[in-house]
Amino acid sequence: MSELRTNRIVPRDGISASGTCGGVIQMKVAQLDTVLDLTAAGDIMSTTYTPVRSDSKILIDIRLRAREDTNNNATWYVGLKKTIGGVDSYPGGQYMMHCQSNPANHQWGGYYQMVVDGTGGSSEITYTLAAGPWGSANSTSFNVNKSHGDGERGGAQLIIYEVSG
Repeated sequence: MSELRTNRIVPRDGISASGTCGGVIQMKVAQLDTVLDLTAAGDIMSTTYTPVRSDSKILIDIRLRAREDTNNNATWYVGLKKTIGGVDSYPGGQYMMHCQSNPANHQWGGYYQMVVDGTGGSSEITYTLAAGPWGSANSTSFNVNKSHGDGERGGAQLIIYEVSG
């Protein structure tokens, strides 16, 4: 007679975490390495992602270092847009993050946020990080990687994790 022994069981979707989702199925890192200067609402960067499974959850880790350098207290918003088949939605809200510049040193606190999203099926997803002036911040300038000559890179990053639901 045979006997089957095992010292562990690994789920097909990866090692389960102790949270509400399971293990990481796949991940993607996208970043902006060029200089970007916005003077009106516009896109910072986009990346496409195709989920492995239609019932997964998507975690989007947003990291953005930017500055306003027109020497005032301008406030800009940042939002994450999700596009599937030409239909847009905003999983974290269109105006989900705001930051105001410090005119004394042209610096921003930065934008760092994690968004939990559903896949919406197994179709290709485009995630776009966008920014725009808030309120009376028109005629100001929003910069990413402005110190490019000093070696600044990766000022905007989207780190996407697909996890089992």
